[in-house]
Amino acid sequence: MKKNIFIFAFIFSIIILYIIFDFYILDGTRLTTKTSSASVKNTCDLNLKDCIYTFNNEKILISVNPKPIKALNTNKIKIAIKSNKIYNDLKLRVYGINMFMGITEINLYKIKDNTFEGNIILSSCTKDLMRFKADVLENDKLTDFSFEFDIKKH
Repeated sequence: MKKNIFIFAFIFSIIILYIIFDFYILDGTRLTTKTSSASVKNTCDLNLKDCIYTFNNEKILISVNPKPIKALNTNKIKIAIKSNKIYNDLKLRVYGINMFMGITEINLYKIKDNTFEGNIILSSCTKDLMRFKADVLENDKLTDFSFEFDIKKH
């Protein structure tokens, strides 16, 4: 009987330690991306219109079509940067903020100087509103620019 109580207590404490470790210690470290100092937090709704952001004295136009953005559909994303700097190799790293559903990397293809396009298929979620964050990578290195957008369940 004492042996059974000891085994039960041991298993219970392992479960409690796992929960504490997983939800409190690892919570902020699940994604291995650096925290962007210039994340644009829904100041513009990509579901309604194209968005223009200013970052490091550059104008960045982001558009997603078709509108509204829908999960499990192919969405075309376009990024145009008005800058003196020439960009050649851009990617997006997209992941959920309010629910972690994996990381999707999108290759963006240069269609003209500083204008890139790519296709994205976003995961479906059980939540009514899923918020995503897109980090911009240049030459496979994280930049300081990222933006957020929502997908509403229909």
